Parts: sequence; structure tokens; C-alpha cells
Amino acid sequence: MTTTSPLPKNEAAIGIESRRERQRQEARSAILDATQVLLSESEDGDFSIRSLAARCGYSAPTIYHYFGDKDGLLAELFSDGMRALAIDLEEACQSKDSLDRLRSILLAFIRFATDHPTFSSLWGTVARHPGTEMPEAYEDVKELLDTPVRELIEAGRFGDFDTASAEQVLWALLHGLIALPMMQPDHPWAPGLAENAVDSLLHGMTSGSAERQP
Repeated sequence: MTTTSPLPKNEAAIGIESRRERQRQEARSAILDATQVLLSESEDGDFSIRSLAARCGYSAPTIYHYFGDKDGLLAELFSDGMRALAIDLEEACQSKDSLDRLRSILLAFIRFATDHPTFSSLWGTVARHPGTEMPEAYEDVKELLDTPVRELIEAGRFGDFDTASAEQVLWALLHGLIALPMMQPDHPWAPGLAENAVDSLLHGMTSGSAERQP
């Protein structure tokens, strides 16, 4: 008869810690997924920890243990969304031409926000909360947008726009195209609205520079 030798203590400890980490990640994902569902179902974007506990199957103390409080929970959900957005924008950066790349990034941003309305709502609430810091991935998102803008300005393709004003114009367009359909979902918005608006703005920003070329 063969016997199985016990694992060395360090290997056993590693196995236990690995299992605990897997359990932590499963709990975290389940709680965040349930939070997103509750937010999407709520007319005012609010919910109670009690309702969240009933939805996700984890107790309120467990939720507080992982996220600290409700604000921490929302901040973590927002951070996850920002990381996913950064990945989508990175995948949109395929063209070597700065203008084409910027157009792809803008449209990818709008698609992501439209497909994830909970994230878009959180951007407006979590970001305005006193003392809230933007997640690290926000800098990645901003850099992906800013890089082609800087390249276009350096190449003289954005006319008299400086970096700050060009970025503000583009951010205003993004948030307008995202917010309007959310505020008026039943309005008959024109097909291809995002593409037409982005193309019109970029054409206007670049055609001005072309007219000033000698």
C-alpha cells in the first residue's frame, strides 16, 4: 500500500494562501457585479448595503471588510471601469496617422461609455465626491487621448489650437455625446451621430490650419 507524503509546511502554506486569494477575488467580483446590477436597476443610482448583501450572497460585514464603505465600493467599481476603458482605447491605437488614431480613440471612448452606462454615471458622481482621487488608469486614458493631440499640434495640423484648448474641446464633445442619450434615451437621435459629430469637429479643427498654410 502506498502512502501520500504530507506537503512541506511552506508548500502547504502557499496552497492555503492561494486558495484564500482566489476566494477573495471571487467575493470581490461577485460584490462588484451585484453593485453594477443594482445601480443599473435603480432610477436614482442608489442602493442599500442590505440590498447588495441579499443580491450578491455575501454579508454586509464582508462587504465592508473588502471595500471599507459604500464610497470605497463605488470607487473600486469606477476604477475597474477605467482600467477596462484604457484597454479598449489602447486597442484602438492602430493607425500611425495621428488624426486617424485620435478619431478611433474618440469613437472607442464613446462606444465604451454607451455600452457601460453605469460607468458613465459613476464618472459624474464618484469624480465629484469630495476627496476622491481619480484611479491610476485615468492617467493612462488621458495620455492615450492627449498623445495624438500633441502630435497634431506639433505637426501644425490643428492650426492655432494649443494643447489645453484642443483637449477641452474634445472632452466637451465626448461628454456631450455620452450624456445626451443618457438624459434623453427616447429621443430619436440621428443614426451615426457620434461618427458625424467627431468627423465634423476634427474636420473643422484641421481645415482651419490648412487654410492658413502658405
